[in-house]
Amino acid sequence: MLSDEVVCGFGGTGNWFGSQTFGMEPDMLSIARGLSSGHLPIGGVIISTRFSMRR
Repeated sequence: MLSDEVVCGFGGTGNWFGSQTFGMEPDMLSIARGLSSGHLPIGGVIISTRFSMRR
């Protein structure tokens, strides 16, 4: 499962990520705005070890 944290990540909902607010444990998090405070066009994906170890 992929959680889009571009808008609600990095404290937007009171927790570090919006998925924590709803008790979700996604395999991947897409992140962007919190990396550069919206000043640079930068983004990324955080992948859990649980996902990357699957074969």
